[in-house]
Amino acid sequence: MACSQYEYVKKFETYQTLLPNTYIVVRIDGKGFTKFTANHNFEKPNDKRGLDLMNKAAESVMETFNEIMLAYGQSDEFSFVFKKDAELYQRRTEKIVSCVVSCFTAAYAIHFSDYFNVKPSFLPMFDARAACYPDFKNLRDYLNWRQVDCHINNLYNTCFWTMVQKGNMTPQKAQEILKDTLSDRKNEILFNDYGINYAKLEPQFRKGSTLIRVLVLKDKHANKEGENSEQAEPLKKTQKSVEDQESNTESVKLQQNQEEEEQKDNSSDPSKEESNTVITKGEKKFIAGQKKQKKFNTKQLEKIEKSKYRSKIITLSDDIIQNEFWDKYKDSLKLQD
Repeated sequence: MACSQYEYVKKFETYQTLLPNTYIVVRIDGKGFTKFTANHNFEKPNDKRGLDLMNKAAESVMETFNEIMLAYGQSDEFSFVFKKDAELYQRRTEKIVSCVVSCFTAAYAIHFSDYFNVKPSFLPMFDARAACYPDFKNLRDYLNWRQVDCHINNLYNTCFWTMVQKGNMTPQKAQEILKDTLSDRKNEILFNDYGINYAKLEPQFRKGSTLIRVLVLKDKHANKEGENSEQAEPLKKTQKSVEDQESNTESVKLQQNQEEEEQKDNSSDPSKEESNTVITKGEKKFIAGQKKQKKFNTKQLEKIEKSKYRSKIITLSDDIIQNEFWDKYKDSLKLQD
């Protein structure tokens, strides 16, 4: 920024930083989405197109900010969990929140027509907030809270819209019947009156969506998609070079063993000339160089092995309240207590 007599106004700017060594969670939520979904004829109680669009927008955010380790979404909200040691924008609250929500909103608007075959008639909006959680227990309790919220809201909405759509009830009548009812009663209404087993509805509706990063083997035909097209051929050449060098090393070892045997024979046979038992300086350097190259090749092979894998964002509809999910993906999530 150029210096000028007006630059003093910058001193009026203030910003906050999120606590260090804590999990940062940015939660975005739809603004005025009741009107937005009605205007665009979203199906009730769940529109899979809308939920898949939310997942696509969340995936775009995770691709943009690689310090996000997990995202959980349901209905018109999504929570993004940053690693404990994340340093994005020096952990400045305003920068992180504004960039995450703007990235999500832009992706949602851009991809809307991919799922609904029309452009949005007015702009979708999302608000956002950030919070810090000091340890994994607090973070897990937060995510449990959001998944329980998903279950409670979806069970109510499924009951309500089933009664309106299939039972021909007015919204007011359905609300009156469902008022103060517990989960068991709602399940009974669905099953006894409408033959719907709530437990067999799509997991995405009942449990929400969880996005995480995992390592997967690269597709052998990835070049068709433009992945690693420049890297694939050099890797083959490198692998062949490594194999050739290792073959040479083995030949040198074999030659060295033979020469040692000859040395033993010569030591017991004085008729042999001493010169036959001596390894020249040049040969010693060659053998030492091969040993050094062998060590280098091991590291090279490890690098090649790692290059076989790539990071991929996957979408799950798992129960994240129980331990099974966390035990299964603990290596991918790299959780820090």
